[in-house]
Amino acid sequence: MTSSTLPPAPNLTNISVRRLASNVTGGAKHRIAWFFKTSDSPAIAGKQAAVANLVASSLAQWQAAGHLGDLLKAMRRTFAEARKKAPCVLFIDEFDSVGDRATAGGDNALYIIEKINGLLECLDGVEDREGVVVVGACNHPHRIDPALLRPGRLERTVLIPLPDEEARERIRLSQAE
Repeated sequence: MTSSTLPPAPNLTNISVRRLASNVTGGAKHRIAWFFKTSDSPAIAGKQAAVANLVASSLAQWQAAGHLGDLLKAMRRTFAEARKKAPCVLFIDEFDSVGDRATAGGDNALYIIEKINGLLECLDGVEDREGVVVVGACNHPHRIDPALLRPGRLERTVLIPLPDEEARERIRLSQAE
C-alpha cells in the first residue's frame, strides 16, 4: 500500500478531484483509498463537478436494504451506477465498517466474510472501467481487510491531518459566511 499526505482539510477547497486523482494515481487507472475524517469529504465531493459525477454510499446504506443477499445487491447496484456515470467518483463512507475476515468470529463470521467477498468482486469489476475513482473514507484503516487494500484494488492511502489552530479558525470563518 502506498501512502501520501495531503494538506490539512481547509486547503482541500483549492484542490480539484482531477488534481487529487492525478497526484495520487499518476493519471492512470483510478482505484484509490483515501482515508480521511468524514467531515472532510464534502470538501472533496464538492470539487467533483470539475471532472465527474459523485455516487456516494456506505455500508450502513447497503445494510439497510435487508438481509445479506439484499446488501450484496445494493452494493452491486452502487458500483453499476458508478460505471454508468463515468467519469465518476464512487465515495464509500465509513469504509472501515466493512471489517476484516481475519478477525471475524462468532455467529457473524460468515456474514462478514461474504460481505467482504462481495465488495472484492465489485472492486475487481471496476478494474477495467476507466473513469471511476473509488474513494473509501475511514478513521481506522487498520480494521480493513488487507485483501481490499492490495495492489489493483484500494492500494493507495492519503492521510489528511487534522487542521491546526489557524486552519480551524479559517473553517470557523467560512462557516459563518
